[in-house]
Amino acid sequence: MEKVVNASRVFRCLRGEEVTLAFTPHNTNVGVSFESDDESLRGTVRDNTLSFKVEGARITLRFFFHFEVDSGASYEIMLKGSQGGNFADTPSVIPSGDVPPIREYLFIT
Repeated sequence: MEKVVNASRVFRCLRGEEVTLAFTPHNTNVGVSFESDDESLRGTVRDNTLSFKVEGARITLRFFFHFEVDSGASYEIMLKGSQGGNFADTPSVIPSGDVPPIREYLFIT
């Protein structure tokens, strides 16, 4: 897996490559939900990680971050490809009031 543009959340993967996202919560419990653009992937992140295979030409994943407190909490995110590539997604996700913060990633082959 490689980052297409350094300042983006677009990643090029090999077809069939497994991608793992790891979420590290600070001062909150893991409360991350997700959905893909075609709704083939959706649910709640379990055990701080989500892994999936990139089978098609592209997949867009949106992550929604839920917090127990209004300040002082955050999530760090790491992305890793089974064929190489390890990326920290900065800055960390922090609370943004009543609306859960969203991060969107595009994975292409």
